[in-house]
Amino acid sequence: MNEWIKQNASYNKIIISLFVGLLSFLALQIYNKVDAMPGKFVGIERYLNDQIRIRDQYTTDQKRMEKTIGEIQQDVKEILRALK
Repeated sequence: MNEWIKQNASYNKIIISLFVGLLSFLALQIYNKVDAMPGKFVGIERYLNDQIRIRDQYTTDQKRMEKTIGEIQQDVKEILRALK
C-alpha cells in the first residue's frame, strides 16, 4: 500500500484530497445542524418580518405626526392672526 501511494500520488495530491475531504465533512456537519434546527431559522425569519412591519408602522406614524403638526401650526397661525 505504501509503495502504491508513493508511485501514484504526490504529496500535493494527498494534501489536496485530505483538504477536500475535510471541507466536505464540515459542510455535511453544518448541513445536519441546519436541518436539525429549522425552528431557529423560522424564528429568525419571523423576527425579521416583525422588524419590517414595525419599521413600516413607524414610517406611517411619522408621516401622520408631521401632517398633524403642520395642521396645528396652521391653526396657531390663524389664532394669532385673529388676536391681532
